[in-house]
Amino acid sequence: IAFESTPATCLGGDGTAKAIVSGGTAPYTYSWTNGETTSELTNLSAMPYFVTVTDTRGCLVQGTVVVSEPEHINITENITPLLCYNAADAAIEVNVTGGTQPYQYLWNNGAITAAVNNLSAGVYNVTITDAQGCSYVRSYTIENPKEIIIDLGEDRTLCNGQTLELDATIADEPGTQYSWIADNGFSSSEAKVVLTNPGIYAITATTPKGCKITESITISRLNLDIDSEFLLTTQAYVNEEVILVNTSNPKGVT
Repeated sequence: IAFESTPATCLGGDGTAKAIVSGGTAPYTYSWTNGETTSELTNLSAMPYFVTVTDTRGCLVQGTVVVSEPEHINITENITPLLCYNAADAAIEVNVTGGTQPYQYLWNNGAITAAVNNLSAGVYNVTITDAQGCSYVRSYTIENPKEIIIDLGEDRTLCNGQTLELDATIADEPGTQYSWIADNGFSSSEAKVVLTNPGIYAITATTPKGCKITESITISRLNLDIDSEFLLTTQAYVNEEVILVNTSNPKGVT
C-alpha cells in the first residue's frame, strides 16, 4: 500500500489523501478511522489518517497517511522612524517567511511592495497574501516627533537708545546651527543676537538630525526718547498701599 496526499491550506478542511493498493485480489474494501470507505478522502483537516484495506480473499493491509498543514507564516518588520516633525522620511519593510510563496502585498496607501518609503506620521496597514490565498494583516504606526519651536515673541517697536536681545537657542538640541538674516542686510550665525535697527529678522535653526526650524520677527523704530513719568500720591499712611500711574509716552514694554 502506498499513499498520496495534499496538505490542508490555511482555510482548513481542504486536504486530500489517497490509498494506492497493489497485489492481492481485487476488489478492495477500505476502512478509514474517520469512517470513510473509499480509496480517496477529501475535505480533510491536517492530521494522521489510518486505513485498513481488505482484498476479496480477506487478506488485509494497514497503513497511515498524514495530511500536513502549511508552515505558519511569520512576519517581522523593520521600521525607520521620522527624523523631524511633520517630515515624510519614515519607512516600513516587512519580512515574510513560511506559508506558500510567492507573497502579495497591499498597503492602505496603495503600495504593493514589501517595503514602503517616504512615509509621514500615521497608521499603515498591510495585507499579505500567500500563493494559497491565505491573508494576514499587520498594522504599524509612525509617530510624529515632538515639534521644536523657536518663540521670538511679538513684533517690537524700539525707541531711541533701545536694543532688543533675542535668544533662539534650542536647549535640548546641542550642536544646532543658527542662521539669522534680515531685509536690512543683517546676518549672524549666533543663537543670541542684539538688535538695534528696524527690519524683518528671520532665524533658521538646523539640528544635528537635519531638522530645520524657522521663525521671524519685525522690529520697528520710533524717533522718540524714552520719557519715564509716573504719578505718585503726595501723602500716604503707614502700611497703606501706594499706587504708581505710568504716564510715560511712549510706554515701555515689560
